[in-house]
Amino acid sequence: MNGRAVLAIGVLAAWGAGIVAFAQRELSRSPRERLAEVAVRVAPGATYFAVEREGRHVGFASNTLDTIPGGFQVTDYFVADMAVDGVVKRASAQSIVHLSRALALRDFTMSFGTDSLPMTASGRIVGDSILEYVVQRSGGASDTTRVRLSGPLLLPTLVPLAVALGRVPKVGISYSVDIFDPSRMSVKALGVTIKAESLFVVADSAAFDPNRKRWRRAHVDSVRGWRVVSTDGVAFDTWVDELGRMIAVRGPAGFALRRTAYELAFENWRSTSARTRGLAALVTSKRSASAPSPSAHTVRR
Repeated sequence: MNGRAVLAIGVLAAWGAGIVAFAQRELSRSPRERLAEVAVRVAPGATYFAVEREGRHVGFASNTLDTIPGGFQVTDYFVADMAVDGVVKRASAQSIVHLSRALALRDFTMSFGTDSLPMTASGRIVGDSILEYVVQRSGGASDTTRVRLSGPLLLPTLVPLAVALGRVPKVGISYSVDIFDPSRMSVKALGVTIKAESLFVVADSAAFDPNRKRWRRAHVDSVRGWRVVSTDGVAFDTWVDELGRMIAVRGPAGFALRRTAYELAFENWRSTSARTRGLAALVTSKRSASAPSPSAHTVRR
């Protein structure tokens, strides 16, 4: 897998890293005051997503927000199978973010890539205005960077949470936030806007079909969502509901995430993935067995 694909996985890791702050510079109240208001409306829970690529179910993702002593923990997980030169490789991303009760960032850890090309990053807030983070790439090399912040910092992960809970969502509203961009491992400004509003039908429970040996939808719910997109070319395109939970995500490298029941997102993919990886291993084995040995041919001059 090339470096561009690894960066794409990094962006998806950021999708699940968790809200760290919310800052709309035009508002008269301070970002920290608005954060405190948002924190009151945050509801702990978990959501699950089917990861799709080119119309195929290729992976699983989840987002979990838990209360912990003195604050919150946001845990996000992403795993997907990708075919590279005819070989199925598994890419994964995980992030854990710790926040205060007012949603102020304390620290975060992220890891993403494949077994052959891993990358990790961790960071923490020092004092009130300095972010210190360490990036470790494949091969063991690591870099430590300290950045002075002019205001609250955001990981791109749950920008939708801040957008939905900070104000009543409305098409045309724009925001400007400072984020830690894991694809570039740097702090930058991000502009987002609400582009559209729509109604979604989301599966919220599943039942097992013994004939097909797959899970199927048992019950669905209608959910109103708003499309939040970046305005400066950054890959950020997410539909979010009124509680700040993601409904669908259009990610880089052709990946898309669709909210659904756990069994539909994970169990169906796991059974399909086992068959796919088994078939790929069988094909590779047959190709190796049928490949002619260099000593099996005599070159005539």
